[in-house]
Amino acid sequence: MNVTVENLGPCKKLLRFDISAEDIQKAMDEVTQEFAKHGSVPGFRAGKAPVHMVARQFEKSILDEAKTKVMATSYQQAIKEHKFTVVGIPDVETPEESKFAKDKSYQFIVKLETAPDSRCPTTAACPRAARSRWSPRRTSRAPSRLCGRRAAATRR
Repeated sequence: MNVTVENLGPCKKLLRFDISAEDIQKAMDEVTQEFAKHGSVPGFRAGKAPVHMVARQFEKSILDEAKTKVMATSYQQAIKEHKFTVVGIPDVETPEESKFAKDKSYQFIVKLETAPDSRCPTTAACPRAARSRWSPRRTSRAPSRLCGRRAAATRR
């Protein structure tokens, strides 16, 4: 899998994925094995049919499932690798010349919006933080105080 990232704006990214034929073959084999476990072929008990017969009978479904699996895993891997915080639903495009097949590489494009990269200043740089009355102990007691007040109010 090869991923290139282009910046379209401050919070917009374009990811170009190029999936190798070996990765596609690996995903196809995994999906075919899964179909062989649960698929039923006439003349065989469920899960006992030969893999090549399952592959022939469920070819279109296996291709669709493998395509979905390859796209999802490569997208998730790229998001983790580049540490993007995705906002909204990504837009997936497939070039017309790229067709998902067992022995060919596959390309697709994802446009997404990311959260702005804003770093919080340290508390030492903020004069208000030094005067704050916040403490972990005080915060942990607050819910129990509220519950006690609410319980006392309902008893009356």
